[in-house]
Amino acid sequence: MRLVRRLEGRFRVGLFALFVAVVVSSEVYSQSNCDCGRNQTYGQCIARILNEEESATPGLATNDFYPDSFPGPGAVVPAEFFASEPENPDRARVYVADLFSGRTYRFRYNSQQILPAPVPPTEQINIDPGFIASPGAGVVTGLTFAQGMLYWAVDGTLYRTDVFGAVDAVLATVDMAEVAERVGADIDDGTIEAGRLGGIVYHESRGTFWGVDIVNDLYFEFDEQGELPTDGSLRYFLNPMRSRLGGAFGNDITYVANAVGEFFDIPVGDLGDGRPTRVTRVYAIDGDGRTTGDDSGAFYEVDSLGLSPDFITGIVHWSNSCTTDQSTELLMDIRDDGMPQLLEVNVDLPIQGHVTDLTCESGESSVTLRWGEGLPFQTVEIRRRGISEGMTFPDPIDTVQSDEGRFEFTDEGVPSGSYIYTLTATGEQGPIADALVCRVNVGLGAVQESALAGIETPFSVTAAGNDVFVVDLYEGRAVRLDSSLNRVGVIETPFITEGPTRGIAYNSDDGRLYWLQNLGTMARLVTTDLDGQIEGDPVLIDAPAFLPAGVRLGDLTYDAANNWFWTMDLVERVIFPLQPDGVVPVAFRSEPLLRVPDDQETSGGISIASASADSLTIDFAVGPTGGVVRDYIRVRYDIATFDPPVEVFRFDLADTLAAGSVGGIAVISGATIVVTPGTAGVFRLGVDFAPLPRFRRGDVNDDGRLNIADPSALLLHLFDSLSVSCLAATDANGDDRMDVSDAIYLFQYLVGGGPPPGAPFPNCGVSSDTSAVFSCDASGCMSVSS
Repeated sequence: MRLVRRLEGRFRVGLFALFVAVVVSSEVYSQSNCDCGRNQTYGQCIARILNEEESATPGLATNDFYPDSFPGPGAVVPAEFFASEPENPDRARVYVADLFSGRTYRFRYNSQQILPAPVPPTEQINIDPGFIASPGAGVVTGLTFAQGMLYWAVDGTLYRTDVFGAVDAVLATVDMAEVAERVGADIDDGTIEAGRLGGIVYHESRGTFWGVDIVNDLYFEFDEQGELPTDGSLRYFLNPMRSRLGGAFGNDITYVANAVGEFFDIPVGDLGDGRPTRVTRVYAIDGDGRTTGDDSGAFYEVDSLGLSPDFITGIVHWSNSCTTDQSTELLMDIRDDGMPQLLEVNVDLPIQGHVTDLTCESGESSVTLRWGEGLPFQTVEIRRRGISEGMTFPDPIDTVQSDEGRFEFTDEGVPSGSYIYTLTATGEQGPIADALVCRVNVGLGAVQESALAGIETPFSVTAAGNDVFVVDLYEGRAVRLDSSLNRVGVIETPFITEGPTRGIAYNSDDGRLYWLQNLGTMARLVTTDLDGQIEGDPVLIDAPAFLPAGVRLGDLTYDAANNWFWTMDLVERVIFPLQPDGVVPVAFRSEPLLRVPDDQETSGGISIASASADSLTIDFAVGPTGGVVRDYIRVRYDIATFDPPVEVFRFDLADTLAAGSVGGIAVISGATIVVTPGTAGVFRLGVDFAPLPRFRRGDVNDDGRLNIADPSALLLHLFDSLSVSCLAATDANGDDRMDVSDAIYLFQYLVGGGPPPGAPFPNCGVSSDTSAVFSCDASGCMSVSS
């Protein structure tokens, strides 16, 4: 994982922007929703930093504002250092260092406003009012206040200045290669490489500094001179999300000391979202059975704030910022649209505790949740809902009391589908903090095995017997994996000229691999054996007449029933076949016969699930137009009539795999292989599925009629243990619950002129919403053909 690449890419954009941007000096306000009272929920109070001149109403503005281009690391300097300044001498100042410009801005807090605090002219160092000069000439990635001085990290070099920017000393350059060597020798997983110093923070009780290695997503301790311990006892910890699925998505770390303990707050996120999603609080000191870096259970979701940052370049904990014992944090952000953003968040730690480290593991028809204890809590409530538009969470499916000592729950009898589970710690006053959330697929889409692809950008995949071949989009190499996804070999690209390798497919009729390469608006096929030896000459692909600008193809899959391949044009989203010689069959040349649905877009991965001369069942990944490709979908086309496709099933993919896009798909017996370019992952997912049950809503006793006997049977089921064979039929009012309200609904329909039950009613049918919640083991409808 190389999250630093994203940051460095923004650095390059920012350097260019500095040449064309006009830096404006004006009053900057924070229009806050915080009332500095005790009723604020941890992590839920937020304010933007705004430019007053953007609006006719002081303190309110139409867009975010920051007086420079790229806000970076920050620090808080106590009030006593500003006694000579006339306004708010009793207030601390927040410093925000711009990443590139060499300017550092000072802000003072005044009730619900943050104003620029100009440096007195007599103490300026050749600067304009409102900012001081950052030391050094490079990128400022770290800034912290300690022992009456400011400490700066500039391209890995440590500087020390006074609070007005006068350079006191150039301390040292932190040896990041030594950090990588020592950490790499310790964890020995081959993932640690020479890093780069990001944010820094002072650990008050230990009197040391901690830095962020933004390449390896780790945090480590060093002394004032930038030296690592010489006795071999380097103290460090890894970002809790550091894996192929996520990481820091941030450049900084901040230190928190309060009545509960000492902590670090750090940003985390997953690669599926591609940005930070929460700020997590970890322990900053060992003791009581914990180690520095252990999750404390406290966190806040930045997604839920409505102003989700794109990359947290700085984070500052501001103790007593509102009033005594009332703290906030400032998050500095470089947004994708180029607009700087500073966010203020309430971080008063609740006295009561949290749960932490929630994991969800799916079985054939069950989900097991496991969690840890952060701080003590009274109860934990567990809720589940299907991932479906418009559905709300029902009542808890389990409530765990704190004195039970239980940190595990298994949800049995879960139908196939995608689900969201929430775990909420509660106390005397209700929920303590944001719920922990996990998403999981049961049956359809359940992860059976996973591994790293072993190449940088896996895009296409195919299966040949028990072997799986995964090809890299840009390098064109293929990795050969066995049935357990273990790497057994590498095949070099058969292409001499450069161009993206969009597809690879195994032809079961001739036992060869076919490789698909895009060359601008042209594409070609190369044939090799399973060891990568070229057989025959490359062939150009025939572009159908309905593709006006040539082909831009994504993925390739073989159709043994018709002895041809299927591929997809990524621009027009048209699916069409190719013969092994690159020629499009006559029936598919003149018009787009098969299309991805108009309201969907795809990243290219497709695979044949089944095919005949008359029909085609094909799998691909889709998302809403302009959105994230997150759903795995199977559709059936009638090739004889070319009617619109029938959707067989779909399930959530991105939430389970934490992947923002899907490259290749290969359907094999009872499963599918999926590769994710952004995370370099390869997954085996279950795709065996049971058809949705057919039933008649309200027909509780399953006699084929709806009459007064049905609400009576429902009441007997609820209160007298009468067995019901089709639970889905009991949900008469369609609220995804089974209770007395369903019996009342039926009585009102039968004798009081109330509305009828919703579909399926009065005829037999299926309901995808209800089937995700209720089972239907048997129903007279299942033998009915219509």
